[in-house]
Amino acid sequence: MKKYHPSVKGFTLIELMVTIAVMVVLGMMAAPALQNYVARAGVQTLQNDFMAAINRARAEALSRNTCVSVCQLNAGTTGNSCQTGTSLAGQWHRGWIVYENRECAALSATGANPPTGAEVLQVRQAGNPRYLLTTDPGSSTCDSSSSQSRRLFTFNSQGDLMGQNETLCLYDSQNQLGPYGRALSISAQGRVLAQSIDPNATATAAGNSGTGGSTGGSTSSGSGQ
Repeated sequence: MKKYHPSVKGFTLIELMVTIAVMVVLGMMAAPALQNYVARAGVQTLQNDFMAAINRARAEALSRNTCVSVCQLNAGTTGNSCQTGTSLAGQWHRGWIVYENRECAALSATGANPPTGAEVLQVRQAGNPRYLLTTDPGSSTCDSSSSQSRRLFTFNSQGDLMGQNETLCLYDSQNQLGPYGRALSISAQGRVLAQSIDPNATATAAGNSGTGGSTGGSTSSGSGQ
């Protein structure tokens, strides 16, 4: 009797190579969109977290009828303390601390920061080092209104920002002149506003002066009363 041998079907080498080639082409087409999504999401997350911290500090100052401060976290050290040195000052992507500041005091060069016994309301650790948030006036992404790198924002019992208003630059370090840069401005009234940075204007200004750019574009978000 003749035995029946079922045929075995599968991919030929040519079919496999064509399939791989199609997958590679599709991956190359999708890569730029994925990279843009990652960059946009990273910038937006840091923006939302910082604006939420500023808004919370202002709201707590009003509700508690006392000063509430947001200081730059001294990242890389044990415990939660404020950045008091100047080498990393103004690098807010390294994290921050929101705390009650009943004395409305500036950062102490010798004492504890936050002060001993102060209620800590929030601690935000450093995130992805790719995304930078800085008050450094030498940034080529946007101009800062500060004459020095700022490490502390304090809101009084009326919700006003103590000291001068401030602008922080938020951007993707892998694409500094990309479309997702933001200028975060804190007004004297304690309100925080985010504006997109015009990369064309920034590139022109950076090319002319070598030091800074300008902000523009539409407002993306802000704080209310």
